[in-house]
Amino acid sequence: MREFYVTDEEVKKLDRAFEKELLEAAKDQTVYDIPDGAKLSELIDTLFKKNKERRAADAVAKRLKEEEPKLPQAVRGALNAAELEGATGARARAKIKYKDSYRIADSQAFWGWVKREDAYDLIRTDLLVEPCKAREEEGIAVPGINKYTAESIGLVKPD
Repeated sequence: MREFYVTDEEVKKLDRAFEKELLEAAKDQTVYDIPDGAKLSELIDTLFKKNKERRAADAVAKRLKEEEPKLPQAVRGALNAAELEGATGARARAKIKYKDSYRIADSQAFWGWVKREDAYDLIRTDLLVEPCKAREEEGIAVPGINKYTAESIGLVKPD
């Protein structure tokens, strides 16, 4: 396991920077009603501005999503090395939690049983677009599904 050390000052600095980014991204969040006589150009510009702000917030969230999952492993490794079930930092307490979960070990046996027992409540029923589209392109008709076209507004920055 790779070890890393972060000083309290570095943590405080990161916290302040993150707080500032979140506050900046959230300060103008309002619900827009279309005002009477609003110009289409103003609505488009407002949509573009909000889209840009959301993308900036998404970039921060993406960075956090990449960094955050690594930390529980590091904490778990440190707790295991110290033979502890939990420990306390300056801001929080960490404790190893145990929860039973399930995964498919034998796909053929599982799906055969689900079909025989009509136990479809064990699985999720949302569709993934890419596999459906790939089958359609291969000429394979998947029974029981319908294709629909979602509508959205695309934005580009003018030249």
